[in-house]
Amino acid sequence: MLHAEAQRGQYTVYVSLKGLKDGELLYLTNLDSASQKDSVIIHKGAAVFRGYLSAPAIFRIRSSDNAFYFNFWNEARVIKISGDIRNKRDVQVEGSPLTKTFLEVEQKYMDIENVRLDITYAILEEDDPKRSRKLQRFADSLKRICDRIRIESIVQYPPTLVTLQELYYMKKSMSRDSLRSLLKRFPKEMKATKYGEAISAYLAESQIKIGAVAPDAVGKSVEGRHVKLSDFAGKVVILDFWASWCGPCIEYNVVLAKLYGKYKNKGLVVLSYSLDTDHQSWKEASTKQEIVWPNILDTKAFLSKAALTYRVTSLPSTFIIDQGGKLVYEGSGFGTSTEATLHNMIHQLLKNSDKKQ
Repeated sequence: MLHAEAQRGQYTVYVSLKGLKDGELLYLTNLDSASQKDSVIIHKGAAVFRGYLSAPAIFRIRSSDNAFYFNFWNEARVIKISGDIRNKRDVQVEGSPLTKTFLEVEQKYMDIENVRLDITYAILEEDDPKRSRKLQRFADSLKRICDRIRIESIVQYPPTLVTLQELYYMKKSMSRDSLRSLLKRFPKEMKATKYGEAISAYLAESQIKIGAVAPDAVGKSVEGRHVKLSDFAGKVVILDFWASWCGPCIEYNVVLAKLYGKYKNKGLVVLSYSLDTDHQSWKEASTKQEIVWPNILDTKAFLSKAALTYRVTSLPSTFIIDQGGKLVYEGSGFGTSTEATLHNMIHQLLKNSDKKQ
């Protein structure tokens, strides 16, 4: 199967789906590199995309109204996607061995994952802290089930880019020894891919720990200037990993704006670190959400050094660094109690600083 992993060259993707509206645009996007995009006009429920691939990657087709989308592994082959947009589970893909494995693995856990996502959004709307905590515990238990299924699939299926990508996403859900052991299953050629190299880099990084000095994080501002976490030494810093496409991140930015407005003159810095792959999408979202505090980007996204160092696998992910440069808080997601938790911690850190002066 190694020849399937090393493909580069021309691809052709034929799309024939019932329910697509003639005359409207159908979009194709490389999810690993948002700069690789294409769009065609739908004719008789069909569309054809052609292009060049330097390596197989996850792509998405979507309708112009965003009502339908479908992810698949694009390869330097002729690929045919058919079915009905009203029943995504029955969409068929021919010509892509990687997609076959991808869909088989996904179907093992996706029903559970969809329930978990519904609960996560319910938590955002929940006003009762007690019920919110109960829902969070349930969501966490479902995540553990999904993680176990995904890790088992890495072992059950032959080594491919699909299972290597799964290993990358699951890296925080297992011990480093287990991760190192599973990585050994993959041949040398796959370890040299971006996912293999990212896992190796993750294993090589020192583990971040509460109470230890926070590693530096570097990115570029909207103006193209290099900005580092260490630039804000002596301040309390909220380091927030986010992206323009992340719904909870948008709501979280409202909370960050409140905290920044209240404490910016008392020694607080908010450093938003975007994991967008598309500079323009990040820039537009930053303007729309009125992010006026330090805001940086690395288009390598989850494969960036900062994301790997801070073990970021979901968004938003938040880290608080005290005036001495030590990590004092690590959290992911956004719920009804997030604002109060951050407010109390920031207030206490700045209060302690005032006492020392």
